[in-house]
Amino acid sequence: MILEELIQHSKDNNKVIGITTYTEPELMWCGIVKDFNEDFISFEHYSEFGDRDGLIVEGIDNISDIQIDTEYLKGLSYLIAHPDALNFKVPKLAAMIKLEAWPFDLLNQFLNNWDYILALETTEDRFVGIITQVDEFSIKLQLINENGYPNGTQVIRSEDIANLKINGRFECKRLALYKWRNSGDRNSDKIE
Repeated sequence: MILEELIQHSKDNNKVIGITTYTEPELMWCGIVKDFNEDFISFEHYSEFGDRDGLIVEGIDNISDIQIDTEYLKGLSYLIAHPDALNFKVPKLAAMIKLEAWPFDLLNQFLNNWDYILALETTEDRFVGIITQVDEFSIKLQLINENGYPNGTQVIRSEDIANLKINGRFECKRLALYKWRNSGDRNSDKIE
């Protein structure tokens, strides 16, 4: 049976899989199978940041589908194998922010700095990426999507910025995956 083969493969190879159930079809539990029999599966669950998040025991008959090797699961495997990959450098913003020079002086400090990722919100949308250009009137971002892939470029007028966040946890996850995907070491997602 294909389902059992996938479960066995996860267990034997420490392979991250995603499990969706009939009782919670909107959720996907991601983890590594620890044991199973004809009735139940137990697996170590991981959060989207690669943190251990408990052991789940699920009835085999309640599993609606299993995902393997998706871009999301590959990225999660990398985060599990490299728990130090999430960079939480938080600049000392209180000393940096001079509102009379907003946004040029503040944002210019992060220009082409790949240690910092920004989330900029306007009244219409939210953009996450690296600042590649800034002037008194606008900001140019290299956008990075949730799986760590470049997602185009966006120019945002300074006056349209409602708020910004620097190196938040969700944003740092994108940056860590971006750096990994562009490192040339795509085999570094192996979990020991």
